Amino acid sequence: MSDRWAVALGFVLGSILYGCEAAPLPPTASPALDKPSAAASELAPPAPAAVRARTAPAPENEVVVLRFGKSMLTAEQLRLRFEALPARQRRGMTPKLWRQMAENLALEELVLADALALGVDRKPEIVRQVDALRRRLVVQSRLTEIREVPPPTDGEVRQEYDKEPLRYSTDRVRARHILVKDKKEAMRLRDQVVAAPERFPELAKAHSTDPSSARRGGDLGFFGRGRMVPEFEVVAFELKAPAEISEIVETQYGFHIVQLVERRDGAIRPFEELEEQLRSTLQNQSTQAAVERYMAGLRKTSPIEVDEAVLESVTEQLPEPPPPMGH
Repeated sequence: MSDRWAVALGFVLGSILYGCEAAPLPPTASPALDKPSAAASELAPPAPAAVRARTAPAPENEVVVLRFGKSMLTAEQLRLRFEALPARQRRGMTPKLWRQMAENLALEELVLADALALGVDRKPEIVRQVDALRRRLVVQSRLTEIREVPPPTDGEVRQEYDKEPLRYSTDRVRARHILVKDKKEAMRLRDQVVAAPERFPELAKAHSTDPSSARRGGDLGFFGRGRMVPEFEVVAFELKAPAEISEIVETQYGFHIVQLVERRDGAIRPFEELEEQLRSTLQNQSTQAAVERYMAGLRKTSPIEVDEAVLESVTEQLPEPPPPMGH
């Protein structure tokens, strides 16, 4: 087989395996495809049985772009395949590429017909991959249905904004913190920094379990609202004067002592500026809640029980994945 038809066959097989991911050949890849598609005889027997079986007259008023054997490619079929291409490939189409695309689609049909006649579609690996793809598409389709929830109303968006306008403030603070796991230790350290606030960086370096800030004396830099976990944020923004020490605040990470370094007061952003952002946030929240309700219902109907011992035994027997390329 000549190199030019090997390139064409590579494109055809890519189209079959990857569908819309396959791209038309660039002009430099296979210039010989400007010739008529008689080379189909090099790829498959002429007019295989599977092609003849699917041959039919063109529907009324349908435009036929090309014919191959007793089959044909209609303008509608070409349009559908074109629309399945990524936008960047659609933008780059030229008359030469249009012809290559049409011929490649015909060659794809010939290769497919030949493969079906030989029973390639019944190979176990093909059957497995088709089944896996079908399962994935069915699951994705069902979840897409579940995610179709009504958009938030204008009133709901406004209500979300009015619920806590301070969330949309441009206030920023710079703070230090000491994080420990034990509340008694936190109380002891707080007594020390209240007595000598200037020792806060020293004690943070020595005792904080947050390594990234501990080496900077507990300094977290400037941050705005919405950047920290809620419990910590509330306490940090309540501090007013530099060097002021907070009460102990508990979060999912442990017990914090917070010291204000600097405060930069801002303004509350207007509703009009945030309306679309809030609408999108509420939509995402509704979508996520719908999926969670659906999953909870499935779990309630069919409880999932994992045998931890068996799971551990199975996973221990699995081979290690290969190292990343280049390592």
